[in-house]
Amino acid sequence: MTLQLLKRAEENAEGDLVFDRPNGREVNVSKLLQETPRVSGDVSLLVIEAEQAADDDRHGPENPARPATAEVAEAVVARLDEGVRPAWEVVG
Repeated sequence: MTLQLLKRAEENAEGDLVFDRPNGREVNVSKLLQETPRVSGDVSLLVIEAEQAADDDRHGPENPARPATAEVAEAVVARLDEGVRPAWEVVG
C-alpha cells in the first residue's frame, strides 16, 4: 500500500509528497511516513525498555514508548531499580 501511495504522490509547494483522493481530499504521504511517539499503558513493557536503555551492552529502543497516563508513569518509576531512568527520558 505504501509503495502505491508513493507512486501516486507528487511534490507540493512545501516539498511534501501528496496525492488527491477520488473524493477530492489531499493526502500528505510525507506526514504519514513520519515516525510518531509510541504510547503504552503496559507497565512491564515500559520497565523492559528502561532496563534496555540503561544496559551498556544492549541496544535500547530508538523510539521508546511514553506512558499513556500519569499513573502508568508512576507505576513504572516505582518498579525501576535505583539509578535506572525511564527510557522515554533517556532516549526521547
